[in-house]
Amino acid sequence: MNSDKSSFSLVLPCYNVGRVVLKTIDLAADTLRKKYGENFEIIAVDDGSSDHSLKYLRLAAIREPNLKVIAYEQNQGKGYAIKTGFQKASGDFIGFIDADMDIPPQMLGRYINMMKTGKYDCLAASKTHKNSVINRPFSRRCVSKISREMIGLLFQLKGIDTQVGLKVFRREVIQDIVQNMSETGFAFDIEMLVLIRKAGHSIDSAPVYIHQTCETSSVGAVSTVKTFLAVMKMHNRMHGYVKSHSWSYALAKAVLLITFFRPLELVLKASGKV
Repeated sequence: MNSDKSSFSLVLPCYNVGRVVLKTIDLAADTLRKKYGENFEIIAVDDGSSDHSLKYLRLAAIREPNLKVIAYEQNQGKGYAIKTGFQKASGDFIGFIDADMDIPPQMLGRYINMMKTGKYDCLAASKTHKNSVINRPFSRRCVSKISREMIGLLFQLKGIDTQVGLKVFRREVIQDIVQNMSETGFAFDIEMLVLIRKAGHSIDSAPVYIHQTCETSSVGAVSTVKTFLAVMKMHNRMHGYVKSHSWSYALAKAVLLITFFRPLELVLKASGKV
């Protein structure tokens, strides 16, 4: 019997994830039930999906009493969906995880154990943690390293892997920042972590398991340009929040990384290692 009186709110942003969301919810609910009994909620936010994701969420809500579904017609972006979920969350601890199963929901158990020690304000999953296990294409690893380097330099977040879709917080941390969250797309993680630091809270990295075998990505050339522009715009807007390197310095360093990784990728592909 679970004697712990604390509670947990899990926000699940969903956009065109399809049937896999059923498995994500089942595994997340099973993990949270083992830790909290019935003192948990899963807040699934359908971000204007154009597939059958909302149908599957409503089906899941029939069989999972602790699931709440929020939906709206127009796609607003992952940041908007997560902020919407945060505003509805009531748990002592609040977290979010991607719905596509790249990160197994069972990982939540480890994060919960760490948070319950009282040592952490925010745990951010990190692909560079010594205990992380990452199975993803080489090209994605290159892009991840380049963006991580740029973001670290621009926003004084060096050593923090901002873009992994699993983070857990004390409730007070979210209460301190949620009203100031304005980024709706990819860049919301960066803004959120900068705000957490500005509010005086700590950010710690935690290990993660990622299994991603598909070489293709929804982040194409146009999306990459939009993302870059969004990050630059946010850097200018938040300049008073952080003392950091200029965007030109960060860009130059990213170009150097690209010139290193691309030849290495070609060599490894030729050798059959990637």
